[in-house]
Amino acid sequence: MSRNARRWWKPRAVLRRVGARSVAPTLAFAVLVSCASDPLSRLTPGDGPAVSDATLYSLATADGAWTYYKRSAVPIARQSSAHPERTALVRYNAAAATQLNEAGQVRRGATFPDSSLIVKALSNGAGVVTYAVMLKLRSSASAGVGGWVWAEFGPDGAVRYSTTGRGGGCAGCHDVGIDYTRMNDTHP
Repeated sequence: MSRNARRWWKPRAVLRRVGARSVAPTLAFAVLVSCASDPLSRLTPGDGPAVSDATLYSLATADGAWTYYKRSAVPIARQSSAHPERTALVRYNAAAATQLNEAGQVRRGATFPDSSLIVKALSNGAGVVTYAVMLKLRSSASAGVGGWVWAEFGPDGAVRYSTTGRGGGCAGCHDVGIDYTRMNDTHP
């Protein structure tokens, strides 16, 4: 690298060339916007073990005693725009089902206990095309906003949104729901 090229990348030299007065407001704005748009910016990961994508997919697709949203195993028409699929079949494991009311909807003011698993099987009519999964595990290094571990998978287990993302791509829409769940407001 030439001497002039090395000088170009030195911070003081850049400020002299561009002008400190024009850089400072731009830098301050960039920091403010980036922090405001990142739901994980102030979240400290748990110190427990991370949840792998393979483990979460295995839990989401396991046979077992599931409770369905509105107590119905019939897929419902989608009423939100975050996921492009036409229908959803949402199921809850036993821990998560403790937060459903008699009608099978999430209780107002509910807080899901650790080990709650919610699986949204999304379809376009000919079988599941996406599994959107939330596992409440506050102490996990994979936990994001609300203590949830978030992921999306194809029907074959192909990872579309990894647990390593800690829900950063999900929390922006889910933050208005009851304990970050959206079924009651998108499918009343």
